[in-house]
Amino acid sequence: NEKRVVFHSEGEEYVLAPIVANNITITELLKEEFSEEKSFRLSNLKNGEEAKIIGISRECRGEIRRRLLDLGFVINTKITVDLTSPMNNPRAYLVRDTSIAIRNEQAKFILIEKIKTHAKSH
Repeated sequence: NEKRVVFHSEGEEYVLAPIVANNITITELLKEEFSEEKSFRLSNLKNGEEAKIIGISRECRGEIRRRLLDLGFVINTKITVDLTSPMNNPRAYLVRDTSIAIRNEQAKFILIEKIKTHAKSH
């Protein structure tokens, strides 16, 4: 509307003022190119959920991107939350049988697809 523009990307909602939104070009990808309803950021993974990494966001570049790849955050790798600090930041993730702690600011760059588990719901 005239007061705000709302859109969803990589599992998160963004709200922009129209004056800011006028400077951005957005293109909707076709369903076969990208499945928005299955894609989340690693920072949104909850305890007990399992996921696989589907990529690193395009907004992550350079040294941070290389570091995440070096740590094992690569496509098709299974990942779960291993440990959570008292303030929920940083969190440790189990990646290739190794517990790796990263801050939420870095975890938001890692795109995941949640894996349905056969556990009973509470």
